[in-house]
Amino acid sequence: MKPSKDLLIIYSLAILEAILLLIGPGAKYMNEIDTLSYMDAWEVFSGGNIDLLRTPVYPVIIGILKELFGIPACYWVTVFVQHIVYLLSIGIFHSTISRFVKSERISFWITLFYAIFPAYTFNNNWILTQSFAISGSVFLMYMIVKLREKPTIINGSLFTLILMFLLFLRPSYLYLLPVLAVTWFLCFLEKQRRAATIGLVGVFITTTCALCYMKAFERQHGLFAFSGIGVKNQFSIAQDAGFINSSSQLVTDFNTIYAAIYPLHHNWAEADRYFYAKHSLSEVNDTVTTAFRKDPVRWAIFCYDRLCRTALEPLTELFQIRYQGQKIHIIGPLVNSVYVFILLYTILLIQWIRVRRRIPWLSSFLYMSLVSNIITTIVGAPYGAYLLPATPFYLLLLGQFLRHLSFTPTKDIELK
Repeated sequence: MKPSKDLLIIYSLAILEAILLLIGPGAKYMNEIDTLSYMDAWEVFSGGNIDLLRTPVYPVIIGILKELFGIPACYWVTVFVQHIVYLLSIGIFHSTISRFVKSERISFWITLFYAIFPAYTFNNNWILTQSFAISGSVFLMYMIVKLREKPTIINGSLFTLILMFLLFLRPSYLYLLPVLAVTWFLCFLEKQRRAATIGLVGVFITTTCALCYMKAFERQHGLFAFSGIGVKNQFSIAQDAGFINSSSQLVTDFNTIYAAIYPLHHNWAEADRYFYAKHSLSEVNDTVTTAFRKDPVRWAIFCYDRLCRTALEPLTELFQIRYQGQKIHIIGPLVNSVYVFILLYTILLIQWIRVRRRIPWLSSFLYMSLVSNIITTIVGAPYGAYLLPATPFYLLLLGQFLRHLSFTPTKDIELK
């Protein structure tokens, strides 16, 4: 099918930006310690074991590329692949929002924003999971729409594969499983029974695979979990908030090991492996869980405080400078803009349900995903930038929101 003129314009600008990023900044390890942890994880997975801190998808991708092209060429090839996948996702995003919004003008501008906004595109140059997470969110949304339109086994299989890819890329995507289960149930209530059944089967298969992986993780690391990274984040949060005594043996050993190991390797994952060899993952998890449960009221207040503080954080860590010891955000929205939009969309959604007397299943999926993503970030992650991979969902809802508000044609606008 011949691409539209709008899409050709968008792709021309996106390809130009991708070329400039490749020949300009090139492959970057902005968070090099994270990059090293994925390389270490590949060594674990390739040996037939499960890594303590990383799920398999990204380590396997860069590990295979490392075996094929060597270091440092594998970093450049990874970046190139990330750019290609992202460029493919632009057309998918445009197709999805065109179906969702049914306004050429809104579809064009929001797709253009997605295609060239630096907070998205710069992630394609970093050896981190964000690039595939952003693109993968778009592919997942497209397959959900496609499966409802054409409920075939092929579309159901693609939906399941993308969902599984995301889940094993970033453990934080676990929230998608209950959200999608509710989504397909709502679709079932709309008499789309074949699509809903295939969708629910896909969620069931993915959930089963996740539980099997968690059981295998438990056999190797002693804790029924998807990854140890969540425990690490919770441990850091508990320390910072004072839920764990700073003079406890656990904290003392943690600080001592980091002081000895990190300067040698500049790799927090390496230091963590020494720490968890001395204190098991289950011991650390039990300590943190007990500390939170001892004072649930304080924990709830603490989560609310994190909700408020996170509002002032940027959605991306890429565009910051320091001036007189203070971080200054250069480009991109702060998390509080997400909060405001969620509030406004909640009003629209409630009003729509009140008038139509039914629940829009697709909009509900996006809405539930965003709220769940916020809760996951506030409770279990240290930075507001963890919200970034879910922001394509925000853009789709924003398009729908603007459609209801209706754009005034440029020719009818009078400027003075």
